[in-house]
Amino acid sequence: MSTAAEEEMVVEVRTLAGTKVGTTRLPLNANVRALRDEIQRWQRPKEGAYEDPEMKLLTGRSILDDRQPLRSYCTYSGEPLVVTAVKGKAVDVAVQCGQETLLMSVSTSTTVAMIKDQLCDDLGWDVSLARLSLLLPLEVLPLDDEDLLLSSGFVPGSFFRLTKRPPD
Repeated sequence: MSTAAEEEMVVEVRTLAGTKVGTTRLPLNANVRALRDEIQRWQRPKEGAYEDPEMKLLTGRSILDDRQPLRSYCTYSGEPLVVTAVKGKAVDVAVQCGQETLLMSVSTSTTVAMIKDQLCDDLGWDVSLARLSLLLPLEVLPLDDEDLLLSSGFVPGSFFRLTKRPPD
């Protein structure tokens, strides 16, 4: 027999900068649109007009689809689902390539593989030898090709690094 607590999930929402926006509890069968509506309620000013900004919700390797139930993204780990809310269509990121630092505009759907392909093409590198990492204050985090670039732990002001390993 299931209980009401088993039929709900806790969702923690963060900004791209990692700031916690809020936490909510929603039914597993609620769709992602219900979560988006809740986030937008948090952001409404107490007075005046409110313009609904374009916002993408990311988690792990996924862009959440408004039509999908939250159950589709549930990890069943007992931990809150951490969602990153990204406003706008593009974000500029800095990528270190050898001695150069390149500024690139990426969208919420840009994968690590897409950035590697573009940079390797520009640099004349073999993409199979390239590795993209996120430079964090205390560590270098290697990224998988399937990862969404903006849901990999990136915060504004941090850098990515593209390196080339020697051929086998």
